[in-house]
Amino acid sequence: MSSTKITGSYKRNFPALAQAVKTQTTKTVPVPGKTLTPEQHVASMPACSALAFNPTTSTFTTTLSHLDLLSPKSSTTRTQLRRSFFSNLSIYAKHSSLITAIHLVIQCPKPTKADASLIRSVVKEMDKFKNLDKMTVLRKTKTVDWKQVKLLMPLYGLSYTEWTVEIEESERSERYEMREGGSWDLRLLALRSKLGLKGI
Repeated sequence: MSSTKITGSYKRNFPALAQAVKTQTTKTVPVPGKTLTPEQHVASMPACSALAFNPTTSTFTTTLSHLDLLSPKSSTTRTQLRRSFFSNLSIYAKHSSLITAIHLVIQCPKPTKADASLIRSVVKEMDKFKNLDKMTVLRKTKTVDWKQVKLLMPLYGLSYTEWTVEIEESERSERYEMREGGSWDLRLLALRSKLGLKGI
């Protein structure tokens, strides 16, 4: 399949929004009596198996895998993992002036309503990152079907519009970008319209 770039469809409706959002910066809260350097801010970011920040490229990577955050065997483990994850994610959001790129990886073989809710919450938190130059999303799945693609719907509510989506289909060893105006794109837009969704 040919590789064609897709951006958030709302870019067509609000052409000035992306630039307005990019000009905003998130101010970090300094320690009383001390101004932190960017390096100190980076050092203060918590380590988490699902979160990573590369200070060289200013890229923040979040990996949502089926075995970790989305559907661990124990409900207690899932609750603890999610509480820790969102606590750490909120800290990264506070340091978002240092982050210019986000890479979100979603791997969830059998999506549930709870998984969809978690992904929506993650995207909502990422909407607080206001200094982005780009945001890429990789949807890793064995085969592509509507249930798998529907998890991407919260992206259409982002205030930041310069995002792209790639789908990696392991069964056919293919990786390609979704197309703006393509069948999945139009179907997601139609569902948002049917549900009356305006934001994430």
